[in-house]
Amino acid sequence: MKRTFLRLWMTGLLSAITLGSASQCLAAPGSWIANVPRLNVSSCQVDRQSAEMTAPSGQSGIIDSVSWQYRSPPGSRMTARLCLQDRCLRLDLARGISRYFAGLPASGPFTFRFRLADGQQPVVVDSMSLIVNHR
Repeated sequence: MKRTFLRLWMTGLLSAITLGSASQCLAAPGSWIANVPRLNVSSCQVDRQSAEMTAPSGQSGIIDSVSWQYRSPPGSRMTARLCLQDRCLRLDLARGISRYFAGLPASGPFTFRFRLADGQQPVVVDSMSLIVNHR
């Protein structure tokens, strides 16, 4: 009786492990990367928006985190945001990572948006890239 119970328990345990592994494979994490061309930012009244960044075809999922980077001239003063449609994250640094968009569809479209501070001369923002980590 004990042997039969032990064998059934072990079979159930192995089945649970196998099913658990299969479901983890189906929800395997992934990521996609996008780079957009340089942008001339010349207004303190209107946002200048980058080209849209979307997931390559066949990539989908739910956002876990995003990483970004961009480059602007040293000392330039502007407001920078990363937006997923109308939901925007203020970027206090030119490089970072955030879970602000976690739980939203990973397909995009994302855009960078920049606006100069009052009195700031026009600047060129380049090396803009985004990594979207999803599950």
